[in-house]
Amino acid sequence: MKRTNYFNYARNNPYRVIFRKELEPVFTPFSKLGMEKVYGANWHQMTPRQGSVTWADMQPNNNPWLVSWRPGGTNAGMMWIFTGTFDHPWWGLSYAYEGNNLYVVDMVTNLLFHSFGMPLIDDIHTRREARRVLYHFQAQKLLVLHMMEWADAFGANIIPLNNKLKELEGEVGKAMALYVNQEYDATISFMESMSADIIGITGEAVRLKNEAMAWIYLIEYLVVTSTSLMAGFVLWSLMVQRSRYRTVDTTKLGR
Repeated sequence: MKRTNYFNYARNNPYRVIFRKELEPVFTPFSKLGMEKVYGANWHQMTPRQGSVTWADMQPNNNPWLVSWRPGGTNAGMMWIFTGTFDHPWWGLSYAYEGNNLYVVDMVTNLLFHSFGMPLIDDIHTRREARRVLYHFQAQKLLVLHMMEWADAFGANIIPLNNKLKELEGEVGKAMALYVNQEYDATISFMESMSADIIGITGEAVRLKNEAMAWIYLIEYLVVTSTSLMAGFVLWSLMVQRSRYRTVDTTKLGR
């Protein structure tokens, strides 16, 4: 690989992130999930200042990758610096590398929890499943809204369905509160108990869409049929009825 440095910047220089195990378990759970096997390509040279904490290093160059420190003042929080913040291969931010690093969202969440003194994630897989069921509901809600908007454009009555969707969103808000409070098992159970309501609203939205489509098909059928009948009548008038009349000679002017 060719290495080009501009202002201590390395491009296309592969590295892996190795988390320091002697520190608090903010990132070490992700080592067991294979995050240290993910390769990056671009990074900046970073020199930690005195008083900062180095959480992870790059290998094989052994340069610091993640550093934090606490600024002065009351409730100042924490500052975090990554050397490869815009390194798409490691963060999985481009289509070419999508899926390389599956736990980035959870890793950053743990970073924020540690910064605010909140309990760290105790079960990463359960958290991901809770996030999946919430995301699945949001995807279904968008689908229902699109079908409602489409049906409304053709005069369908969407008010009852819209009211049901609002009530369901209020219930899902309770599940979101459980998720924020890190009650992931309760989030999954709550969303599973609502699956019948979600399916029912989706089915009703599909019914409205199908009814609107049925009217469109009926109107198109009537238009095509009437046009065909008119064209057939005109053709019959010009070709069939014309044979009933005898051709006469053309009147000419003589001398």
